[in-house]
Amino acid sequence: MRDCERCHPAFGGGAFSQEILPSPVFDTESAASFVLDSVARHFGVSPGAILARSRGTARASQARQVVAYLCRTAIEWSAEETARWLSRHRTTIAHACRRIEDCRDCRTFDAWLGDVEKAVSRHVAGLGRAVS
Repeated sequence: MRDCERCHPAFGGGAFSQEILPSPVFDTESAASFVLDSVARHFGVSPGAILARSRGTARASQARQVVAYLCRTAIEWSAEETARWLSRHRTTIAHACRRIEDCRDCRTFDAWLGDVEKAVSRHVAGLGRAVS
C-alpha cells in the first residue's frame, strides 16, 4: 500500500471520530443517514452538499463517492437502491465504488475507511438482524 496524492486532497486524512457515533441504527435508511452524517463531518461538508443534484466541490464529490461505496458494501444496498437514495444513476454509483476501491490502495485512506466500515457494522449488528 501507498499514500497517494489523488486520495488525499479531498479526503483530508485523520482518524475516524468515534465521537460522532449516534444511537443504534434501526433500519437501513437510518444506517445510510449515519453513513451520510459521519462522512459529511469528516470531509467538512454538509449532508446537503453530498445529496445535492450538482457535483459540487471536490470534497463533496469524493464524500458522495465514499457514501455510495459504504451504502453498497457496509449496508449492502444494491446499486439501484444506492442510486435512488443519492439521486444518481446506477452507473454513477458503480463508478464511485471503483474510484473508492482505487483509493483503498492508499494506507491512510484505507485505514480510515476500515474504521468507518467497522462503525457501521457495529450499528447494524446492534439491530440483531441482517441489514437487507
